[in-house]
Amino acid sequence: MPPDNAAIERLNGWSDRSYYLALHDGVRLALSLYFPDGAPPKKRTPAILIQTRYGRAKESLRGGSPRDIDFFLTHGFVVAIVDTRGSTSSFGARDVELGPNERADMDEIIGHLAAQPWSDGRVIAYGI
Repeated sequence: MPPDNAAIERLNGWSDRSYYLALHDGVRLALSLYFPDGAPPKKRTPAILIQTRYGRAKESLRGGSPRDIDFFLTHGFVVAIVDTRGSTSSFGARDVELGPNERADMDEIIGHLAAQPWSDGRVIAYGI
C-alpha cells in the first residue's frame, strides 16, 4: 500500500497547510502550518511562531535532521512559519530591518493563530 500524502509531505519537509494571511492594510503574508501528526490537533494546543525573511521552506529544514521544528512537533505544538513582509513569498515592502510594519504584523499573526479552532490561545515566538 502506498504511503499517505501527509507522510510524503512530512518526509519532504513540506508543510501540512500553507496559505496567505491578509493583513489590515491588504498585504498578504505567506504562512505555513506544521501539525504534530500531520493534521490539526483535536485537543487545543499552543503554537510556535517563526518569522523569517529567508523562506519558510528553508526555515523548516534549518538544523538538518532532525529539524529544529521536530522538537516542537514531537511535544505537541503546532508550528507556524511566516515569510515576513516583503520577503520571499510574502507581499509588501520591506524598507528596514524589523521596521514598524513588520513588528505590527506580528500582532496580527499572533491574533490569527490564537483564534484558530485548534489553538489554546497561546502563541510562542521562536527564532534567532
